[in-house]
Amino acid sequence: MHRIMLTLGVCAGLLASAPALAQAEPQGGPAAPPFPPPTLARALQEAWAADPGLAAARNTLAATPGLASQAAAIPNPELSALREGGDAATRSTTYQINQTVELGGKRSARVKAASEAQALARAELELRGAELRAGVTTAYYDAIAAEAHLAYARDAQALAARAADTVARRVKAGKVSPVEDAKARLAESAARIEAAQAAGELAAARQQLAQLLGRSYARLTSGSDVGAGESSACESRRGPGTDPRSGTPVPASACGAEGLSPESRLGAEGVALPELPPPALLAARYARSPLLAKAQAESAHSAALAGVERSRQSPDLTLSVGVKREGEAQRRQNIIGISVPLPLFDRNQGRLAEALGRADTAQAELRSAAVRVEGEYRLAREQVIQRAEEARLVRDTVIPAAQSAFDASAKGYEYGKFNLIDVLDAQRTLVAARTQYTQALREAWRAYARLERILGPDETKENP
Repeated sequence: MHRIMLTLGVCAGLLASAPALAQAEPQGGPAAPPFPPPTLARALQEAWAADPGLAAARNTLAATPGLASQAAAIPNPELSALREGGDAATRSTTYQINQTVELGGKRSARVKAASEAQALARAELELRGAELRAGVTTAYYDAIAAEAHLAYARDAQALAARAADTVARRVKAGKVSPVEDAKARLAESAARIEAAQAAGELAAARQQLAQLLGRSYARLTSGSDVGAGESSACESRRGPGTDPRSGTPVPASACGAEGLSPESRLGAEGVALPELPPPALLAARYARSPLLAKAQAESAHSAALAGVERSRQSPDLTLSVGVKREGEAQRRQNIIGISVPLPLFDRNQGRLAEALGRADTAQAELRSAAVRVEGEYRLAREQVIQRAEEARLVRDTVIPAAQSAFDASAKGYEYGKFNLIDVLDAQRTLVAARTQYTQALREAWRAYARLERILGPDETKENP
């Protein structure tokens, strides 16, 4: 009996400790990588490994050596056997080998076309890589800018709530009209709506980035989103910087910081701005533009295909050698022959005309691409310079001045030296300056991404 009770006690202890053991046991499988990735280079590495279009382009390039090998092959010889007559005394048997000899440079034309097809596949792979690099750069910094916008919007919401609380205290003290309280609450509601819109923009930007990185946005860890408690502290704040659940102070800068990328956690003003490479490197990369390289490869491939069709106008020569045995004595006769088709009706003129037309089209498209790419290059380069300079000026000059003006007006309002209109105007100016900065930041990186799509890879840096 004592043994049975001891066994039951041990089992009960194990059952009681099972949940704790289960909680302490690490989850199976490797931990999910952070989202968004800490750097653009890490995001590019993920996209390079996950993009199906890039994998398809790699497979196409890997298949081209087979095309080149087949193009270099010569025609197979033909073996024929012929028996004439059924009587052993009169029948004859002929064995013959026929070999086609290609004339007109057909084999060399095929080899050249296969080589140009390989070059075209390589150019398409490089272009796909450039497009992917541009897309990831755009999506990555769109997410960074959206995070900065959300952090700014939540900070503005906290400022509006603080101003509304100040007005409420002054109304309660009988120092200002209740109309000012309504105006302050209206401004707070507008700031809350702006924060909600910024959160939606951030979700959309992260969704786009997750798609490019081959991730399922629905499966991302909750650490990539703002926690419910922090959101509640920002949205439900009624005291000057207090959490409604605990009453502990919550800094205004904390709103929107949790779950953001490292760059945004350092502050929106700390996000790097794009910088153009030196002019010599810029010119060298433009000369290797994937867009121009693909157009050039298509033109060269079309010209090579036209060369193949032109070579087919020359008839091939067929050489024949064999032996013929006749009768019971099996008398042997050697056979040597030659045959050539007469190009009286079919001279491959139709296919040649089509190929030449396609070659002319590709050449015209190359000229058009050169003009278009040069225009896009100049426009993107100027936009990078202008938008980056705008973001820099707003960040270094306008935002600090607007912040100082708002702080001074808010402090002066508390002491009755300024009107509420002055505070709201200063707040709107600060919000407008921050919005202008995030927009300029986003547009600067978008222009830089368009420039990266035009330029060839930077050989001075390690590419994915």
